[in-house]
Amino acid sequence: MAVPEHPKSSSLQKTVSSRLGSHKTVISHQLLDIYQLSVIRYQLSDLGFQSTVLSDNCGAFLSLITDY
Repeated sequence: MAVPEHPKSSSLQKTVSSRLGSHKTVISHQLLDIYQLSVIRYQLSDLGFQSTVLSDNCGAFLSLITDY
């Protein structure tokens, strides 16, 4: 039984699907980078908040010490 030849569009479809696959990979890496940056931003804002609380506590502690 003879196997029918693949039409020329099959090669084009492979090229297009390959390029789409690589674009999807690039986009997924970019989304991962954006997510990691948002996590870092959250961690930095949390550190800023913690340092504010710590400095307020230190200020209150120092005022207690200097009052006595």
